[in-house]
Amino acid sequence: MPRPEEGGGRGAGGREDAQAQGQHQDPPVAPVQPSLGPSRDEPRVFGLDKFNGDNYAVWSFKMENIFDHYDLLEVMEGTENRPENDPEKSPWVRKCAQGYLLLGQALGSSQIRHISHFQREPAKGPKAWAALKGVHAPATAAVAVVLERQMAALRIDEGEPVEEGV
Repeated sequence: MPRPEEGGGRGAGGREDAQAQGQHQDPPVAPVQPSLGPSRDEPRVFGLDKFNGDNYAVWSFKMENIFDHYDLLEVMEGTENRPENDPEKSPWVRKCAQGYLLLGQALGSSQIRHISHFQREPAKGPKAWAALKGVHAPATAAVAVVLERQMAALRIDEGEPVEEGV
């Protein structure tokens, strides 16, 4: 009896057997996986690079446009507050969850740590957006002026190590 690796039987040689009997078989095709958005290897979502800590001003501008497109900007910015006596599954809570979802999908792995602890909160979207802004937004001009004046006022005695003066 011939072994399958020699082409006999229905094992590896089954295709040849089917062709010999006049049957047609298509070549094997890898199954097509449905696309569920960007893969792990794809660093883009919504046409923008996932945020990994660089260029916050440009990335946040693009995210604000996305939030605005989905009518979430006021909730995410905190200008639309939760109504009093609001039920747990209210439209406001759903908007917060949608904003959090969009935000999470637009973040690289290094940034998830800044927002993941808000996951179970009703106001998770606005809190996460504010947390990222607090970490990455540059200081305002007024704060920069104050810091510059404080730095200019620092004095170090001659011969003193810089570390002690700071």
